[in-house]
Amino acid sequence: MTHPTFWLWTLFLAGQFLSTLLRAAAVVNSTLSGINTYRHFFEVHLKLIVGRLFFASCGLLILQGDPELFWSLLNRILSLNLDHVPALNPYVSIGVAGLYGFAADSLMDKLSGLIPSLRREVPPAGDKP
Repeated sequence: MTHPTFWLWTLFLAGQFLSTLLRAAAVVNSTLSGINTYRHFFEVHLKLIVGRLFFASCGLLILQGDPELFWSLLNRILSLNLDHVPALNPYVSIGVAGLYGFAADSLMDKLSGLIPSLRREVPPAGDKP
């Protein structure tokens, strides 16, 4: 039998890959982005993807090592009431790892919005920088 940690990381990485692939598809299919191919998308965004993968992996390590701390942080970031969520065992957290892998980028966007120096205003469509 394969160790549960293998599946935890496999599903997490699959979630990250799917999220990145869907983001790339949206950018490539957009007429406004100026990026026409997946290769160009990954060339332009590689550093950002690697950085997000690193921070999302750190979040997964927190989830795996201390689920109560993870849920407490998630409560604060999303302003939710998840106090009733029990600590997860490794087999349950395999499914959560896949979902977290997929949603980690959105969570990092939300978290970075809480840090004043990382907030940026997105210009309205059509405005030139």
